[in-house]
Amino acid sequence: MRHLIAIFFILSASSCSNDFDVVIPAKPTTFVYCVLNTPDSVHYIRINKSFITLDNVYDYVKRSDSLYYPDLNLLIELTDNNSRIVSIKPGKIIYEPKDFGLFTQNPNILYAFKLNLKDYLNAKLRLIIPQNADTITAETAIVADTGKFLLPGKWSSTKSMSFFGGCYNLRWETGGGAFHSMSYTFHYRDILADETISRSFEYMFQYDFGPNAEREFCLRLEDLLYTINSRIPDRPEVEVRMFDSIDFHIDTAEKFLYDYANIFRENPSEFALINFTNIKNGSGIFSSRSSIHLTGMRLDVQALDALINSVTTKHLRFIRYE
Repeated sequence: MRHLIAIFFILSASSCSNDFDVVIPAKPTTFVYCVLNTPDSVHYIRINKSFITLDNVYDYVKRSDSLYYPDLNLLIELTDNNSRIVSIKPGKIIYEPKDFGLFTQNPNILYAFKLNLKDYLNAKLRLIIPQNADTITAETAIVADTGKFLLPGKWSSTKSMSFFGGCYNLRWETGGGAFHSMSYTFHYRDILADETISRSFEYMFQYDFGPNAEREFCLRLEDLLYTINSRIPDRPEVEVRMFDSIDFHIDTAEKFLYDYANIFRENPSEFALINFTNIKNGSGIFSSRSSIHLTGMRLDVQALDALINSVTTKHLRFIRYE
């Protein structure tokens, strides 16, 4: 998550006694980041601010009040399928510390509320900053329909992935969102001399689909093995590896979230990111996404043999049993 830092400079010349301060008093910019994920039961909102300081900027960013407002009033309004409005006041929570970096890591302040969103169509955010007399607003449609798997389907009792003819055939229907993608998560275990570590990687293999369409895809065994080879590092300390399972995902994004993700394909400037926003009187993103999953898929005997013995993945030291 990127933040805007206004840094103070002093211009001076050794031959002149006139030093002047170019700090201009200004209200901070408010940053709001929230992506409502329909399947989640708890939803999080991050609220930060920019700042101007007369202190050493590298010291100041380590202080909690450099990022957070001491007081704010946050309200979420949701409209359900019957046009009824539910108002929720998210609570302030201290989340787990952020990764080490330039800014303060702890306390990591978020705002959260609990709600099942599947029966809601729209969400509005209203944020009041009393100290600045500011009101920040945003609105998003709630993505609730992500389509369904047809082949393999949840109706099927088989969890075995067979690649007869070189392909594992998939078919699915997209839902009503603006953007759909298909991905899988590959789960495995690294077995070391004194411990076993569960690991996974995710790979998107189909994307940019519009709403309400049926799609077919041939997942080729050689492409799967190539992806495994490219995503799993050959760690010398790993004695052997065990394959666990593969999960398939259909993910759906609301229109603004899709457009926001697209600007990263062109390595945008900080200025472009700050100004590409649907937050009124602030910056950031307020949007929604949803997903469905087909979990616990297993490689059949032939596919597992290929993972263990093929030229592409043999060096990763997968075995059938511990």
